[in-house]
Amino acid sequence: LQGIALARQVAQTEAEKARLEKRVEEQRKAIAALQDELASAATSAAGAAQPQQYFSQTIKTRDETIRSLKAELDEAHARLAQLQAERDELARTKTALFADLERLSGQRHEIEQIRRLLHATAPVRPALPGDVPESAAAGLQPAPVTIVRGSRLVASART
Repeated sequence: LQGIALARQVAQTEAEKARLEKRVEEQRKAIAALQDELASAATSAAGAAQPQQYFSQTIKTRDETIRSLKAELDEAHARLAQLQAERDELARTKTALFADLERLSGQRHEIEQIRRLLHATAPVRPALPGDVPESAAAGLQPAPVTIVRGSRLVASART
């Protein structure tokens, strides 16, 4: 009797062992399926994060480029303003120089006309050493002298 009881216990234990082994195998398959699902989810999450990182990095790069271009533009505007100020100053200087040149040219012309007039009306002076004798200068005729100020005639003389 004892042998039969032990055989029953062994049979029950073996049956329970088989059920437990089957359950362990099912659990292992469930764990493997969950691990596959977890790996798939992690891959999907990584794939979803990569475009976000890409866009984030792209935006940061573009912002840096915009900042550097804006700084260059500001420098160019400052340089342009400086060059325009220099150009304006040079234009004022040019205008002033042309006015001075015109004034000096007019004065020089007037002085030359006055010299000619004075030379033409100057009294005869005694001959000095190095002067040209009158006989040598006799063939020369004096040129007419006209003094013009602006566009009107001031004086005219013929010697």
